[in-house]
Amino acid sequence: MITLGGRRRELEVDPHPDGTHVLTEVPAIGGGMAVRARVLSGVDLPAQEPAYRSHTCPAPPPPKAPRCGICQGPMPIDVATLEGWTMHPCCDPAYQREAARQRTTPRARRSAA
Repeated sequence: MITLGGRRRELEVDPHPDGTHVLTEVPAIGGGMAVRARVLSGVDLPAQEPAYRSHTCPAPPPPKAPRCGICQGPMPIDVATLEGWTMHPCCDPAYQREAARQRTTPRARRSAA
């Protein structure tokens, strides 16, 4: 692991032909040696010495969408989690009963209720 501009960057363990980071040892403050990395670009490429690539982990798979308990269709992850849904609101039996009641109730009685 190295730091680049104050940000941590992990390197692959083994050198790679497409590497752009060359490790060198320099005298450390207080004696001894310290390892420093030099980032190659432009005319320095391809590297003439062992160079390392930045480590990139494969992207994690997207979280699985929760499934509706009635229709088994996917639900929106963020809303289902936030609202605690176990089914789509339109699949809810109470909603279905109310929708059916409103379809069969005459318009005049609906507005008075």
